[in-house]
Amino acid sequence: QEEEELQECTFKPNIIQRPRSAARATTTNRKQLPLEDRLFHESDKRSARRQRLKTEVERETLQECSFRPRINRKSASLTHGRRPVPERVAELQREKERNLRRLRQTQDAASDHTFMPSIGEQSREIADRNRPQGVDATERLSSEHRRRERKRQELEQRVRSEEAREYTFAPQLNATSESLAATSGMFHGALSDFLV
Repeated sequence: QEEEELQECTFKPNIIQRPRSAARATTTNRKQLPLEDRLFHESDKRSARRQRLKTEVERETLQECSFRPRINRKSASLTHGRRPVPERVAELQREKERNLRRLRQTQDAASDHTFMPSIGEQSREIADRNRPQGVDATERLSSEHRRRERKRQELEQRVRSEEAREYTFAPQLNATSESLAATSGMFHGALSDFLV
């Protein structure tokens, strides 16, 4: 039965026959080298083999990629003569560092000065026209704040009076409810207008 199974097996590996003298020479060379050197050489061989296999796999992959895009003339003219980005990375990085260095230098030169925004001539004229003469900036800002606060209060008063005219319903509370509301802490502070 084993013979029948063996007859079905047709695969025969191709084994390279090395002369025995070559095999003996490599084993004697191995024995002569120290262990660290042998391991180092073996790792070199492995990495070279790995690299060879990697390039072979990449080559096969590229052969499978048969698609070649057709680029229109305008795109081709835009990219003509330009090196690909990976080739220009170092140059782009140097340019970026140069710009940053220049920016730092201008900032260092201006670090002694306080901030002074650059204002256009037209904007300056408009600001001068609208600014009262001889008034201090803090006084001007505080008077502007008071004016706005007055406007806000007037608007609030107007809204309250309109609501009072529009919402005429005023519920009558009995004496117990009024005393509870007066003594309860819930209806004081932020909720004080709840019962009004």
